[in-house]
Amino acid sequence: MMGTTGNFDAALELLTKASSCDRSLPEAMMMMIPEAWQSNATMPESKNAMYQYNACMMEPWDGPAMVAFTNGKTVGASLDRNGLRPSRYYITTDDHVMLSSEVGVIEGLVEADVATKHRLEPGKMFFVDFDQGRVISDQEIKATVSGSRPYGDWVQHMVHFQNVRGTSLNDAKPAKNNGAMMPTDMPRRLNLYGFTTETMEMLLVPMGLEYKEALGSMGNDAPLAVLSEQPKLPNEYFKQLFAQVRFVCVL
Repeated sequence: MMGTTGNFDAALELLTKASSCDRSLPEAMMMMIPEAWQSNATMPESKNAMYQYNACMMEPWDGPAMVAFTNGKTVGASLDRNGLRPSRYYITTDDHVMLSSEVGVIEGLVEADVATKHRLEPGKMFFVDFDQGRVISDQEIKATVSGSRPYGDWVQHMVHFQNVRGTSLNDAKPAKNNGAMMPTDMPRRLNLYGFTTETMEMLLVPMGLEYKEALGSMGNDAPLAVLSEQPKLPNEYFKQLFAQVRFVCVL
């Protein structure tokens, strides 16, 4: 079974390798890990339109994570818009570039040899182009990508679900039963395509009624061990807070 990192890598490869619109690696990363754009009044219109258009393609991947990526010709890193993972970079006077989640990973590096040092801010991208031999700023790379397609025109022609003219039930014509699927076939068809009762009732029905995906959580309503009337094991009286950290490099 593929993990979260593998799924992210596969999705990124699909966006770059199987795209008919010649999508670049940084453009695909901006689609998967966008910055916070919805309420940013200072963001250029072209970049805002790019994020708005891409939001129709997929939901943002919020990690939390700092993801490094490369295709052999360029290398970069993106921090998710929540910025919950530390990431700092150094650029030395002899054109060495170092980025890490910690400070001080390079032994013997003296301050006099450091030309630039900074942290990767939430939603920002650090990008190096080997062919051009330079570090491209977050502002420049995103301005280039957002200006490469007419995102503003595309957004103007977007059709929102709530604006689609509905059809009255009184005007609806009964569907013709051509024998392709009988009601008795429904459970088998639903199982074939992975639909469950939970999917139908908690996901599809709210989408049809409220025009948006439903939000939910898998709660644990079991009483605390100290309050339970049932016998409990000693370990059940303790709880552990868990925060998983992965070092991800997408190739």
